[in-house]
Amino acid sequence: MNEVKGSIERVQTVGKSALAKLSPLLFFLGIIIALVVGLLIGAQVIDITQDHWGYISAILAILGFVIGLATAIGVGTISKRETTHFLVAGSALVITGIGGEFVGEATPIFGDYLYGVGLCMILFFAPAIVIIALRALWDIGKK
Repeated sequence: MNEVKGSIERVQTVGKSALAKLSPLLFFLGIIIALVVGLLIGAQVIDITQDHWGYISAILAILGFVIGLATAIGVGTISKRETTHFLVAGSALVITGIGGEFVGEATPIFGDYLYGVGLCMILFFAPAIVIIALRALWDIGKK
């Protein structure tokens, strides 16, 4: 029985260390994808009404989910001390992205670019914000 427990602990340690190494790369990758795709939306190279947009948005949401999950279990790029800062900054990005649609209509030259980048940032950050906020609420509730 002790051998099984030892094996489980080793697998958990290896899994957490792999996620800890992968998490910063996924965070950087998600931001780069969101910026590039957002700019392509602004340039009207990518049409968000087409089928391929579903795949792009799913990739961004999954990356955000993984970042949030990694942070919630304590191996992500965001430490417990940085959680509040991340939640405030991420929420600001999401709110700005929501308002970006109106900016896009009001500013003909670069408004479409702001809208595209804001939309992609919402897709990337929203899942991470929700998971990290739930973890923060859980920690508050345990006290």
